Amino acid sequence: MDEIKEKWDALALAAQSGDKQAYHALLSALIPYIRKIIAPGLANPDWVDDLLQDILMGVHKSLARYMPGQPFRPWINAIIRYRRAEFLSQYYASMGHKKEPLDEVVEKGVDLLGFFQTLEDIERVLQQLPEKQQQIFYLVRIEGVSIREVAKQMAMSESAIKVSAHRSAAKLKEILQQA
Repeated sequence: MDEIKEKWDALALAAQSGDKQAYHALLSALIPYIRKIIAPGLANPDWVDDLLQDILMGVHKSLARYMPGQPFRPWINAIIRYRRAEFLSQYYASMGHKKEPLDEVVEKGVDLLGFFQTLEDIERVLQQLPEKQQQIFYLVRIEGVSIREVAKQMAMSESAIKVSAHRSAAKLKEILQQA
């Protein structure tokens, strides 16, 4: 992690001095980091690339104001937070004309039957996994218990819990798609 931090600091400093290769390398190095941060927090996967481009433009416009000697990661994280908030704010403001009163939504009804059928399918498929994987998946993905808490509870490492939850989700998805 320190290597990445030092690399980003050096690339930012060189890019500020006009080094075009360092500038390109910095932006290329930031893309996976930014994508990893923004993707889980967006409701629509199509927004990831739009927001990523917006953030990279923010880096481009603000790079001259980056203060060498200051940590780069908090600087980039601030840009990410600001641009994400601005992006979502603009999106939801544009949705203002599409608001529906709650009584109308309730009157239209909700497809509870479809919801419960999906839930039953997931529970049925979940039974096909080993018991330990079932428990981890249930705690992490359904109950929302933190990885750290589940790791303590099950006397496993945090990375083992993450791997198990991910593999369980992938297996469930595979089985449900085949059905």
